[in-house]
Amino acid sequence: MRVYYDRDADLNLVKSKKVAVVGYGSQGFGHSNNLKDSGVPEVAVALKAGSPTRKKVEAAGLKCMTPAEAARWADVVMVLVPDELQADLYKEELAPNLKEGAALMFAHGFNIHFKLIEPRPDLDVLMVAPKGPGHLVRSEYVGGGGVPCLLAIHQDASGTAHDLGLSYARAIGGGRAGSQVAVQLVAVEVGLELVGDEDHDDVGPARRLGRGHHLEPGPLGAGARRRALLERHGHLLDPAVLEVVGVAETLAAVADDRDLLVLDEVQVGIGVVVDAHGLSPG
Repeated sequence: MRVYYDRDADLNLVKSKKVAVVGYGSQGFGHSNNLKDSGVPEVAVALKAGSPTRKKVEAAGLKCMTPAEAARWADVVMVLVPDELQADLYKEELAPNLKEGAALMFAHGFNIHFKLIEPRPDLDVLMVAPKGPGHLVRSEYVGGGGVPCLLAIHQDASGTAHDLGLSYARAIGGGRAGSQVAVQLVAVEVGLELVGDEDHDDVGPARRLGRGHHLEPGPLGAGARRRALLERHGHLLDPAVLEVVGVAETLAAVADDRDLLVLDEVQVGIGVVVDAHGLSPG
């Protein structure tokens, strides 16, 4: 694993792009506002038509568009809706409208790793995943710090996806002093996120499955959302990830199935996935 900091990333790369953040839940809130405050001049948030969240977005000084409009407008599209909504959103709204040569980003690799989303070959496809909830991403940034990020490149059509990922991570605070950007395998990150918290917002037609705020219980907790994903896509999971999920179920019961990220849960998840794949965490 290689670790990067602000000095390793060129902020001007992302500042030269039109960036659309799809969703304004916990992660969408953190990413979009940090991008704006890092000097990215063209940042928009994509929400479904008629979303009541639009007022919050505009009050923050951000543009608001539908996902289809944002895909046509943006050079970089960061998808921050819940995993269970992403495949349909991509197929119906994003795929038909993405610019040729655009960068498609995720903060969780589930839909890419298990091929529920198969992007066009002309797109850069990468993951920039802060290892904390979006409101912490925002509060740490405002306080001069940052939340560490994982960076993974799935598809490098332009030859510059890695540099763009570092630039984006720097813009949201991932490379600041005391923080870091670590290059990681998507398979490992997927295992961690199946164990940990999920972000939710109001993009798309499906019902909300959780609040997504750190340490705050939602209508359905992280364990219930995880089980919904497994019921739909469990046949795609390899044994290593299933082993992580087994650990997660035990820990979720102890945590009373709340939307929180348990430190020991993440550490156990890393150990299981790394050992199963014969990889070194360092």
